[in-house]
Amino acid sequence: MKDNEDLKDEEFSAKLQELAVLSEEHADLELEIQKITHKKLAPFYSRRRQVVRTLPGFWPTALRGCDELADYISYEDDELLDHLVDLHVTYLDDVDEDAATDSQGRKILSRVRFEFEFEDNDFLVDNRIEKTFALVSFAAESDDESDDEAAGPKKKTTQTKYTSVPTKLVWKKHKNLTKGKYGASTNSFFNWFRFAGDGPGDYAGGDEVALTISEVVFPEAEKLYIAGMGKDGDDDDEDDELEDEYDVGSDDEPPKKRVKSSD
Repeated sequence: MKDNEDLKDEEFSAKLQELAVLSEEHADLELEIQKITHKKLAPFYSRRRQVVRTLPGFWPTALRGCDELADYISYEDDELLDHLVDLHVTYLDDVDEDAATDSQGRKILSRVRFEFEFEDNDFLVDNRIEKTFALVSFAAESDDESDDEAAGPKKKTTQTKYTSVPTKLVWKKHKNLTKGKYGASTNSFFNWFRFAGDGPGDYAGGDEVALTISEVVFPEAEKLYIAGMGKDGDDDDEDDELEDEYDVGSDDEPPKKRVKSSD
């Protein structure tokens, strides 16, 4: 009886391994489809880039239209993002997967470059910022709790994650949004530029922000711009309502509110 139970366990383990292989194959196919899509859309993104530069506040408004980013952008960040005149994403998919590895020997599957351009502002010395992310794959020990340690070393599985070289921002005096009083770190969106993807103390959610910008904000910018315009209109109505609650001759002022709506 015990031999039959052991056989069933072995068969079940084999099926799980087969499922893991299929999952990796699925991920590879999705990546290939993404690469084809990026190549097809590249000319469209170039044409759109020229058009939206003529629309004042296009990218700040599109960012406000993205609910997934609302928790990452503070009121203070909005003051600088209002000067954003260009946001461009380049999908660097043409990677020789047999040769391309990062400094830690991990295989690079794809890269994506983010370009931000601001008009003159009170915060940044350099108004052009670039940051590149790499999707890397590497072998890691299985975290399956069912693995029997007595049976030998844990199985190796292939995992992927996003990494990046930190980008240093040069701030004007007393205008560093990433530092608060006494040099304490803030929750500014601009901490995202220091994201590396390795080790403790990294910017939490940096990979999620990169994915949101590259897979939601940039491809759907026109729709988000319309959504953001609606949110700005709602904010203006709320401001008018707040002002109506105060007497015109009163010294009291309505409370300041964040420009971004989080609904």
